[in-house]
Amino acid sequence: MMRPLLRHVVQTSRQARHPSNLSIRARTLATPRAPTPTLHSEAPTPRPPGSVRPLTDDGTVSPFMKVFPILVLIGAGTSIFYYNYRKTNSPVTAATMEALRTSTAARAALGDDIDFEHSLPWIWGQIKVELGRVDVSFRVKGSKSKGIVRFHSRQQERNGPFEPIQFALQTPDGTVLPLLEMEGRDPLAGVDLTPKA
Repeated sequence: MMRPLLRHVVQTSRQARHPSNLSIRARTLATPRAPTPTLHSEAPTPRPPGSVRPLTDDGTVSPFMKVFPILVLIGAGTSIFYYNYRKTNSPVTAATMEALRTSTAARAALGDDIDFEHSLPWIWGQIKVELGRVDVSFRVKGSKSKGIVRFHSRQQERNGPFEPIQFALQTPDGTVLPLLEMEGRDPLAGVDLTPKA
């Protein structure tokens, strides 16, 4: 009975003299903490295919997004001017100008040397020969005055002739000269509008 009691007293005295052993053992057996996630440890969110990345890694706008609106404006402007160039050089526009130059009423109102008002003319309206629709207007000038000419013609049936609806000249004071009714002029008379193969 004395020996177990003495052994217990000795062990108790050792633990009292060395309390650090208990704290070391407690820290060793403590549950480990989960690592704190960092910014670079998170997986990036995938972007859908074909999407444009608007921002760079530092949060600024990417160079592509800066020039993209400019590219869109350049493309749109190029398309508009190209379409106007095609209308300016269309046989419909050329025939309308020729009919205007040889019109007695137009020469009396505008004078000689009838031509486009500007070196780079703008043709309003549409020239849809394949759809049977022509409706254009543009500014002209002569040696005496300026004006706006309008020509409107339609194709009543497919592959049929174009029939004029309006061919008129408007002077700066607002006077409209109906050249179609006054002289019976059809600018497209005898003009071949068959699309070239």
